[in-house]
Amino acid sequence: MALRELATNCKFDTFHDEMIRDQLVEKTCVPRIRERLLMEEDDLTLDDAIKKAERIEAAIKDAKQVSGPELHVKALSKKPKPAARHEKTAAAGPKCTRCGGNHGHKGECKAMGQKCRRCGKTNHFAKMCRMKAVSAIDTKEPAESSLTVLAVNNKSTDSLFCECRLGGQLIRLQIDCGAAVSLLNMETFKKSFARHPLLPTSTKLEAYGGSAIKTIGKVELPVTFNGIRTEATFYVADKGANILGRDLFQALGFKIFQGDNRVMSISETMIERDFPGIFDGLGRSKSFIHRTKIDASVKPVSQPMRKLPIGLKDEVTSEISRMEQQGIIEKVDASEWVSNVVVTRKKESNKVRLCVDLRQVNKAVIADRYPVPSIEDLSASINGSKCFSKLDLRQGYQQIPLHPDSRGLTCFITDAGLYQFTVVPFGLSSSGAAFQRALQTVLRGAPGAINIVDDILVHGKDETEHDKNLREVLGRIHREGFTLNREKCKFRQASVDFFGLVISADGIKPTKCNVDAILRIPEPSTVAQIQSFLGAVNFLHKFIPHYSAIAEPLRQLLKKDADWHWGERERTAFRTLKSAVTSSPVLAHFDCQAETYVTCDASLDGLGAVLSQVQNEKEVPIAFASRALSPAEKRYSAGEREALACVWSIERWHYYLYGRRVTLRTDHKALTTLLDSKGMGHRPLRIHRWVERLRGYDVRFEHIPGADNKCADMLSRWATTERVPAEETDEEGYVYAVVDSKTTLTADALATATKEDEVLQAVLQYISGGWPTKVDSSLKPYFNVRDELFCWNNGQCLGRGERAIIPTSLRLQVIEEAHEGHPGVVRSKQRCRDTVWFPGIDRQVEDYVKNCTACTLAEKSGKPQQTIVTPIEWPDGPWDKVEIDIFGEVAAAPRHQRFLLVIHDLYSKWPEIAAMETVTSANIIKTLRKLFGRWGVPKMLISDNGPQFVSDEFEEFLRAEGIKHSRVSRYYPQGNGGVERFNWSLKEGLAANLRAGAKFEDAIDLVLKTYRTSQHALTGLTPAELMIGRKLRSGLQLLRPTPVQQRDDSDLRDSIAQRQAKNADYTNKRRRARDSMLQAGDWVWRQTPHRAHKLATRLKEPLKIASKAGRNTFVLSDGTKWQASRLVECNSPPADNGAADQEDDWFDLPLPPAPPPRTGEPPPPPELRRSTRARRQPARYPLPEGGECSDCA
Repeated sequence: MALRELATNCKFDTFHDEMIRDQLVEKTCVPRIRERLLMEEDDLTLDDAIKKAERIEAAIKDAKQVSGPELHVKALSKKPKPAARHEKTAAAGPKCTRCGGNHGHKGECKAMGQKCRRCGKTNHFAKMCRMKAVSAIDTKEPAESSLTVLAVNNKSTDSLFCECRLGGQLIRLQIDCGAAVSLLNMETFKKSFARHPLLPTSTKLEAYGGSAIKTIGKVELPVTFNGIRTEATFYVADKGANILGRDLFQALGFKIFQGDNRVMSISETMIERDFPGIFDGLGRSKSFIHRTKIDASVKPVSQPMRKLPIGLKDEVTSEISRMEQQGIIEKVDASEWVSNVVVTRKKESNKVRLCVDLRQVNKAVIADRYPVPSIEDLSASINGSKCFSKLDLRQGYQQIPLHPDSRGLTCFITDAGLYQFTVVPFGLSSSGAAFQRALQTVLRGAPGAINIVDDILVHGKDETEHDKNLREVLGRIHREGFTLNREKCKFRQASVDFFGLVISADGIKPTKCNVDAILRIPEPSTVAQIQSFLGAVNFLHKFIPHYSAIAEPLRQLLKKDADWHWGERERTAFRTLKSAVTSSPVLAHFDCQAETYVTCDASLDGLGAVLSQVQNEKEVPIAFASRALSPAEKRYSAGEREALACVWSIERWHYYLYGRRVTLRTDHKALTTLLDSKGMGHRPLRIHRWVERLRGYDVRFEHIPGADNKCADMLSRWATTERVPAEETDEEGYVYAVVDSKTTLTADALATATKEDEVLQAVLQYISGGWPTKVDSSLKPYFNVRDELFCWNNGQCLGRGERAIIPTSLRLQVIEEAHEGHPGVVRSKQRCRDTVWFPGIDRQVEDYVKNCTACTLAEKSGKPQQTIVTPIEWPDGPWDKVEIDIFGEVAAAPRHQRFLLVIHDLYSKWPEIAAMETVTSANIIKTLRKLFGRWGVPKMLISDNGPQFVSDEFEEFLRAEGIKHSRVSRYYPQGNGGVERFNWSLKEGLAANLRAGAKFEDAIDLVLKTYRTSQHALTGLTPAELMIGRKLRSGLQLLRPTPVQQRDDSDLRDSIAQRQAKNADYTNKRRRARDSMLQAGDWVWRQTPHRAHKLATRLKEPLKIASKAGRNTFVLSDGTKWQASRLVECNSPPADNGAADQEDDWFDLPLPPAPPPRTGEPPPPPELRRSTRARRQPARYPLPEGGECSDCA
């Protein structure tokens, strides 16, 4: 072209083709070419523009050459003149309406039994067919002054047909260059396009000769032929053939030749005719089956099911059903390996794409290495070729069957159960090599064919050679059982995009999208922009010849005293560096087997990313990308913008990265945890969703310093405007809904309070502008979670994760709402955590609930703290310390033995039992005198606070005997634990022996005998050995062949101390016990074990602590002694404590009054029940001061 020769003298650099293309469109002398090219997208290349212009010129030229005796021209105007009648034939007499001849009898008709080539019916010839021939259609449109319709009257009865895709349906159309419009019959419309709206029309259609065609309406349909797609209007007629009129000739690129009326084009119709079914459904290889090799040392992983959003469940279920029907997956009952599904949406159709997260499986898969053609192999293969086709296998990997032994590896879990793949799935690390081996084997020896994974390139030096090579490749694919993706195949092209490269007669070039981010960088206007640009280019300087000399004019501007000057010299250096970065050898080609990196960054204005690989031990760039942020995205926090850059860059290069291991590098260190599927913390909702989108990729995250991220940083700061897809989920809407539904606050009230909160205003500024390295102490809690914060409500409110951040002025109101209904501490905190957050939220909620008087009295928040259990000091010898308690009454015992007095020796664990009818101080003293006469007088006696043990009579008896009396704290049986534990054994032993038929007295004796002769868990000896120095002779002892040797107990004390410490440590940990923080002067509630009724409280009126009597024992102002585990701190002491002898149940809830009896009916009999009166201590038993052993406390 002349323009190409003239352009050689211009310094267009990398804009060479674009400038020539613009001149072609602007200066062409054919208006139809200009109109057609201006309708194309912005990415129209020069080669495509030339090809389309040549096609239009040929169509115009061919249309002018259409003439001769076979073609008739009829001009129609708005008011057409009557059409000329046909000349009558010379033959006389009536003609037969079936054959057109003259004969006298029906049986002589030659058309009888013959099939009409026009309508397909029998008993007439096509020339006599009564079906209206729509070889000429006239449209009467009010807006047009005249229309020219060409009528084709072929002497041959054969008609021309082609098959086009109309609205996705393959329809056979009769080609008629005499028809001004295209036509469908009503039968075809109802069968294939009934779902499309039938539009009314006032257009009148006329057949050749002026006869009217009955039209029902018109329909708008997309038409696809030979890779060309356009929109067209089809008129729907009552009957007749389906016509492709000349209104579509130009749009579909038809060329008409007068000699034989052939339509010249490599079409899908020809391919479908010669290779039937090659575009239909999902193929299946006949010769290959993939069996994955597994490392047996890797343990199978069965993942728990991750719940899918409710809105996706129906679509996922439908997709699973489709895949099962197509034989892609099958249902199974169990598998060692179980993975989760990852759901994404297809960009072209917005339908769900079902992937499986096979990253755990890939750890066990032994890598299968198979060589992939290199760029050098590809360059050598296409040398000299000028015509190209690209074939794409439909769902490539899934056309290879998977061996039954390997299917369990692909098992995944859904709501409908377990499924596994029957074909090779995407995401399995061995899939690429297996498919490359299979397809390369099929194509081995085919001339002009090369494949990289599922993309096949067919080429030839001219169209004849190309067509021959294409037919050979299609034949091999068809015989193997593979199918092609019709929409992604390109036939007979001057250039094609192949595996991220542009293949043409001029060689191999990178695709425009891979270098657009660099080419669109505007000229710098400040020194800072020069520094940013040179910092990025310096990353690649070792690949740019004469880099120092080229960049020298730009470096001069960076000198300290240099004046800013942007002239032709600087402009030339800037453009030269951009051109060098986007051309070879700087920009490398993608290698399927090389280590791959994606480096990304985000600024306040845009996103930037670099795709690179390690080739020949050097990291080289493959592609650059950048885009500007939308107004909504600019309000994201710094962490969200960086996360968006990560997800966008991975999905941007999906073609290169899917199914391969890739390292994603970012200078935002927190993202390496937040974007990892195992990362913890309160992620913002957007990041939660982005993590799900990344699950389908095998990504490893890596942090790099900002100084090493110059290129991506520059691209993000100089990002140009690009079409930004709308976010599919509105996080702000979710937070609005949570705040509105779970609190009485409104977003406006929250925004107003946030505006008045100085701390939150500073946080808002840091989120949008970036956080400093150090902040004030008031901002430290927000700084620690800065990667989880985001702005909402147009930047007026703050959020963390999915929760709103509450300003200081509204926090008490929020806590009050969370505690509405008086839930406990845990539930109140949970209600807050579901909705809101602010620093110290747990502590503030706990303090509020603990100070709630209603919750304290209801014992929801005022529960006593479990205190440390302290082991009792082991006595010096037998019968030094004894414990006493009352067991009963026992309903199964005789009346005079209903109560049992139990005495337990702490040293030897020796028990004594005395049965009695009534438990009085006198009866107890009588029994103790007998025991003291047998075993001696102990040094200390430990008891509870029963009235029998605190009476003056009992105290006087102990003083007379010289026995120290230690009473345990009120309602604290653990202080008398030894005898209480024996009571448990006594209860079980009596129940078992009584069921066995023993008398009550005999049952007691059996329990005593068994207990005294059994080894004790604490001492390791029997109570008899420690009490009387020998084992009691029993029935089992008679079986021993040698006398029993007495055991040395010199180390017994150390052993018991260790066991006691171990038991105490276990109990303290299990109960989470700790020492009480109560002190003298504190006010406390006293907890009793009984209630007056179900709704009454067990807490008695608060009293002040007078003194501390032991480690966790306190004496109150009324003189009573209480263990801390029965005391609850009173945060609001009463104004007037009142007398100590006031009623204990002064604040109990009142019982509802009984309803009055009905008139005329006798009152109901009184109900006999156990009294619920709170029993008081008898006046005859005053409470003298008694000393309690601090060791027992």
